[in-house]
Amino acid sequence: MNAKDMNAKDRGKELFDALRKENPKINIDGVVNEEKYHNSKYKIIYIMKEVNSGEGLDLRKGLNNGGRAQTWNNTSRWTEGILNLEKEYLWDELEKNNEERRDIFLKKIGVINLKKTAGGHTSIN
Repeated sequence: MNAKDMNAKDRGKELFDALRKENPKINIDGVVNEEKYHNSKYKIIYIMKEVNSGEGLDLRKGLNNGGRAQTWNNTSRWTEGILNLEKEYLWDELEKNNEERRDIFLKKIGVINLKKTAGGHTSIN
């Protein structure tokens, strides 16, 4: 199959398969749920520094299942706000139902980590 006939998921798989041959600790990132991303009002990609932990994980699968609250509650709030710019939110609305919000809105984004292997919560120069 040539690149023109491949969808984003297939192209990503090809890329990450090649990267993992060089370093099996590479974590996979990209569009979380291709159908929901393409049907979304805006195409949102978050550029992150690196994953905090794990080796050889598929971040897309974790986010498709709601991700961890510490990182992804805020990201899902931002996404909800961006996708609903016409709505004014009160904080009382946004601090509730975070698990449900992550389940809905994280499927509509893409995430790219600049560094594909795990790091810590603090950068070291």
